Amino acid sequence: MDSIKGQGGIQMLLTAELNKAKEEVEREVKLYHSNMEAPQQKKISEETAMRIQSLKKSASRVSSDVVSMLIKHVTTVEA
Repeated sequence: MDSIKGQGGIQMLLTAELNKAKEEVEREVKLYHSNMEAPQQKKISEETAMRIQSLKKSASRVSSDVVSMLIKHVTTVEA
């Protein structure tokens, strides 16, 4: 009877150790992924900012032409 209790206790300890090891590995994997993703996210943010700036420059360059074209079409009367 005591050997059965002893084996049950060993099983409980083993299960607890495995759960602890699993949690530790999951924490390490999460940390690894966040460390790997951070530079990629920074690069994407920088590229996005550059593209937005480029689009703003393009829009400001052609905005007066677009306004002129719209005014011409709105004020032109066709018979």
